[in-house]
Amino acid sequence: MAAVLLGWNPDTSHWSGPYASAVAEVRNSGGHLEQWLLNDGMTLPTGTEVWLLVQGTGPNRRGLIGHGVTVGEPIAVTYLDPEASGSRLSVTVQFDLLLPDGDQLHIDELAVRAPGIDWNAAAYSFRHIPPDTESAVRDAWSGHAVDSVCQHADTVDPVPGSYPEHALQRIPVNRHERDAEAKAVAIVVGSPGRSPVTV
Repeated sequence: MAAVLLGWNPDTSHWSGPYASAVAEVRNSGGHLEQWLLNDGMTLPTGTEVWLLVQGTGPNRRGLIGHGVTVGEPIAVTYLDPEASGSRLSVTVQFDLLLPDGDQLHIDELAVRAPGIDWNAAAYSFRHIPPDTESAVRDAWSGHAVDSVCQHADTVDPVPGSYPEHALQRIPVNRHERDAEAKAVAIVVGSPGRSPVTV
């Protein structure tokens, strides 16, 4: 399934909350869900890989800033403007990596590293990434994003977007954490030379 570019202009469209909050949520929990309006007549199947391409007024602002995948089927959203009629489709995107604004992989570098896409035109519509260009996009992204990710995470997981989804195997695990206060009491109680303490 071909990956697509999502164009996002912070000057004209906004997230469900501040973008910085979404970045923090991804860093802390591993994901952020965001509804995305599709172009008229377009649909994206569940599991479509998406790359967030930020645009804006300055040339240094445009570039790749996020990666994710669509979850669930597209849903119809009615216009809030009473003058407008009809509806558009909206899709839920689960972002697994969002770079802080200012850390994006700029389109000038993308044009050199992945020349199979017109990066200036791509920011203004949904575009499928040609399969023969996908690996170049991944290489450029992972090389750029790893520094930002490693500053905030103690993990050996690959940078989201480094590999296609079908190349990854996810294994869920349970994690148990002990209450820090109870652990401290247990250490004191069990220390040699200490008399038992009632808790």
